Amino acid sequence: MVATARAARVLLRGVTGLATVFIGPCVAKIEEARHPEVAGDVNGVLGYPELRAWWREAGVDPASLPEEGFDNP
Repeated sequence: MVATARAARVLLRGVTGLATVFIGPCVAKIEEARHPEVAGDVNGVLGYPELRAWWREAGVDPASLPEEGFDNP
């Protein structure tokens, strides 16, 4: 998580307002992101329940979205 966030910041240096958010099943990532050694590398952590709630509040139904490829770095 932290390594990917740091790599994204290097790849996207110069982009203003960049925020990194980890989305995944591991609740331990919440505490990891708060650790002083990595403070600021990851701006937020969402578990799957929070992600589903966010989609529900925004009216997003992932099953109805078209399939797309991944973005390149």
